[in-house]
Order: sequence, then C-alpha cells, then structure tokens
Amino acid sequence: MKSKPKLKLLSFASIAVIAFLFAFSPAILANASTHRVALTNPYGIVNHIVAVRPPSPPKPGVSCTGNCVFISDIGNGNVYVIDGTGTLITTIADGGASGFGVTFDPATNHVYVFDAGTGTIFQITKPPFAVDVSASSINAGFDCYFGAYVPSNKMIYVTTFAGEVVPFNPSNITFGTPILTCGSAPEYIAYNAGDKNVYVADRSNCVDVINPTTNVDTPFTISNAIALNGVACVTRATLGKDCWISDQGQALVFEVTASGVVASITTASSNLWGDAFNAGGPVHVGSVYVTDVGTGGSIDVVSGSSYVTGISLNGGLADADCGNTKGHDVVVPNLFAGGGSSGAYGISTGNTIVFTANLGSTSVEPEGCARSD
Repeated sequence: MKSKPKLKLLSFASIAVIAFLFAFSPAILANASTHRVALTNPYGIVNHIVAVRPPSPPKPGVSCTGNCVFISDIGNGNVYVIDGTGTLITTIADGGASGFGVTFDPATNHVYVFDAGTGTIFQITKPPFAVDVSASSINAGFDCYFGAYVPSNKMIYVTTFAGEVVPFNPSNITFGTPILTCGSAPEYIAYNAGDKNVYVADRSNCVDVINPTTNVDTPFTISNAIALNGVACVTRATLGKDCWISDQGQALVFEVTASGVVASITTASSNLWGDAFNAGGPVHVGSVYVTDVGTGGSIDVVSGSSYVTGISLNGGLADADCGNTKGHDVVVPNLFAGGGSSGAYGISTGNTIVFTANLGSTSVEPEGCARSD
C-alpha cells in the first residue's frame, strides 16, 4: 500500500528531468530560402550552422511536342532538332563535316547521321539530345550517304559513293557484306512496308530492289528516266506495295513496284529531288510530297498515280524531306537557306505551309531529315 506514493514521486521526478532536458536542449531552425539550419538554445543561437544541399533533381531530357524532327546540315556537320511546331529545340555539333542522311532507329531509340565528308556514322541518343559517348563516332570506312531502317532485321541499309549498299547493325555496330547496286551512284533509299523490300534510286535510270532477308538485289531499268533521285515508299502495309521515285532530269515521278513501273506522273516542277510519304494525312491518305530544288522552290503532291497540287515555298530551295506514319506535318529542309531564318518548312496534310522553322544563324545547307514518331 505504501509503494504507490513512491511510484508517483518517481514519475514526477522523471517528468522534471525531461522538462529540464527539453528546456536546455538545442532546437532546430530551418531556412528554406538559404537551405541552412541553425541549432539554438534558451540563451540564443549557438554558433553552429550546417549547410544543407537539397537533392539534385534528375537532369531532364529535351522533349518535343508530339514528335521530333532531326535535320542534318551538309555545310557544317550540325544536326538541328525541331518539334512538331517548327520550334528549334537544340543544335547538336556531332563533330562531322558533311551530314547527309538521317535515320531513326526505333529499336535502339537512336538517331544515326551519315557523314559523307568523313566516312563516319554518328549516333545520337533520344533523349537527351547529345552524341552518345559509347558510340559517338562509328568509322564506316566508306563515304556513307543515306539510310533506311528495316524493321524485320533491325538493320539500316546505307547507300555509298562506291556504288554499294551496306547493311549496318546498330545493336552491335557491325557492317554486313556490301551489296553492289545497278548503277554507280546510288543515293536515296527507302523501305517498303508493303512488300518488305528496300528500294534504291540510282542517279541514272535503274532501281535496286533489295530483299533484306537474303540481301539479294533484283534491279530494273526505267527506260525513259534521266536521273532518278528521291524515293518514297508506303509506310503501312495496308496502303499497297508502291514506291514513288522522282526524276531530277525531268518533270516526272514514277510509281513503281518490284515488278517495274506502274505509272509515269507528270508534275509541275522539273528539278525534282527528295520524296516523302505521308501515311496519316486526313486529306490525301498515302500522299507523296516531292521537292523541287529549282529556282523558286516548290512541293509537288502526288497521290497514287495522280498529280494533286503544287505548293509554293515562297522562294525557298527545298531538298530531302521526311514524311511520317501518324499524320504529322511533312517537314522539308531548305537547302541553301543560309542564316537559318527559313531552315525548314512544315507542310500540313491539308497541303498548306503551317510553319517555317528558324534553325539559327549557324545553319548553312540543311539536307537530310528524319522523324522519331
């Protein structure tokens, strides 16, 4: 019975000790604006200040609105990245001298730039947009030109100045056996999603049709062609098995399959260059956009075997263009833009100019184009 008061006395003593410790123990004051903390006691601030660094947020990658477009420059080796509205996102100095073709690899999520001036393939990560240090400079050993990605074997087929097409494996950075082309000047190249072949336009009058499973080439000749140049093929298997090849020597676009010419389409322009296929257009599904590098510059729109319309580029000289599979605007690099004020055009699927991209004062001759959509 006498133990209960004793326990109460102990409890009161414990409380007193705890109160004493709290009274004379330092308190912590935090300053969010300076990221510092100070220790204080009842007699004032103790001379003990600790600097606190907030955790560093992860470095964000550069992003694009809806899709990203990569444009090479044969005048300085730069690569310009714009978004779907034509806004310049960043400029990449890849170290090259003359960047021609640009190809996006959806398997590795990398962009590959083919530099004919140095015989080098540059790998660019996406995102962030910077040359990938692990494989930033791939010595191809040949003057590489343009490339076409093949989904079935995840290879990129690259045209060369040596009259060859070389299979390139991005996953292990190796090259396959060169494929001899029908002519000595293969340039533009495209993958046909309909018949699963790779088509190459030679600067003469022949077309290469390469089976990527066997790498066997079955070429054919277009008798009335003068100087074949740009090539665009269907990007959806449901849209047929056709490709369209422009002729720089005359106002003709040839609709072809692996068997040969389907139709010869007369255009309004005579200095035809690059072709782009747009599979997602709400106006002309499966339209082909053909550029003209002649004085004044223009885009000829072809659908199937018919000429649709011409689009004036307000004096711009258009070169290789890139289409897409999702209905985004076709983007046309403006060769000889100089100063970059009109470095690229955005052409809507309604066949109107929707933006003019300013690539900055460093741009010289925007050439190749690839889209990562």
